Amino acid sequence: PDVLKVNLTLWDATGSLAAVMTGMTLKQVGRPTLQRLFGDGETSASVAEAEAPKALESWLYELVWRSQVKEQSSATVTNRSWIVFADAQGIGDQLAKALRAEGDRCFMVTPTDSRKENNNSQTGPLFQTAETDEYSIDPSTPEAFNQLLSTLTPTLIAEQQGKLDCQLLYLWGLDASNEASELQTRLQEKLCGGLLHLVQAIAQFPALTARLSVVPQQAQSVEVPPPLQLQQTTLWGMARSLRLEHPKLACTCIDLDPLNTESNQQQLLEDLTHPDKEDQIAYRQDQRFVARLASHEDLQAARLSVVSRPDNLRLGLTQYGTPEDLAMLLAPRSAPAAGEVEIRVLAGGLNF
Repeated sequence: PDVLKVNLTLWDATGSLAAVMTGMTLKQVGRPTLQRLFGDGETSASVAEAEAPKALESWLYELVWRSQVKEQSSATVTNRSWIVFADAQGIGDQLAKALRAEGDRCFMVTPTDSRKENNNSQTGPLFQTAETDEYSIDPSTPEAFNQLLSTLTPTLIAEQQGKLDCQLLYLWGLDASNEASELQTRLQEKLCGGLLHLVQAIAQFPALTARLSVVPQQAQSVEVPPPLQLQQTTLWGMARSLRLEHPKLACTCIDLDPLNTESNQQQLLEDLTHPDKEDQIAYRQDQRFVARLASHEDLQAARLSVVSRPDNLRLGLTQYGTPEDLAMLLAPRSAPAAGEVEIRVLAGGLNF
């Protein structure tokens, strides 16, 4: 059939349910369409068919992660206002403490199911808790986010000396874990539903200037693939769409290391308070990585060069600097002397 509609279920290596896609539709693409995309319109059909695989390779790119040290900024910005959609782990509280120490003001927002309501001041979907600048809202209620921004608008204008300006920090994804399959739908309604309702509410305040940072943990495979928090990867995909549909938000994704060391926390604070042009960042083993698109053709050629070359090779630096400069270099081969043996290495590993 020209159109195929399927339901797709994915399990991880342990047999646990990882994802369910319902009603995914696949449509067959005809040869004329492919020729328009990858051909010049003047090549004969036989030649175009022979060269199609090569042309296709040049169109494919892969997402790779490159180590990058962030340049220290000397600029000092104070008196910022932050709306922190705080997690239950305490990362948001630590960030708020550091930001307040720099003279900023933080409004903490938690989902109603993550903090026990300890007062009776609830009014509609939003209510302020006993502590100053703390609010709890229902992630599934769009009106709650509208009410939140309406409530904070006078304070934000006063704090920013007449400007309606704030920084948005979305940390609710950090509370996601490998829940039972029947809880996954409810979890995604909280994580992605909350982010969706936040962005929709911002659209109702055209005078608001805001920068959005989405912070998951272990949502990206950066180095040797560890067990991923698949339920948080949906936030990453949604943030990519937001960068296209709402460019004024300058949405940035920052993936935390599973260990979340003190060094990572300092890196996170630096990226939040002094952002650069990078919009996809990850921390692993106290290193900062940024996302890059690399040609699949070039990457494949680099991988095959190690296998296809018959020469003796050694791992070395093409130039001193970073581990990215490591490459397979030619190495002289000497015959084994008396009492020596020669070992052929099929695979090796490198640890820093």
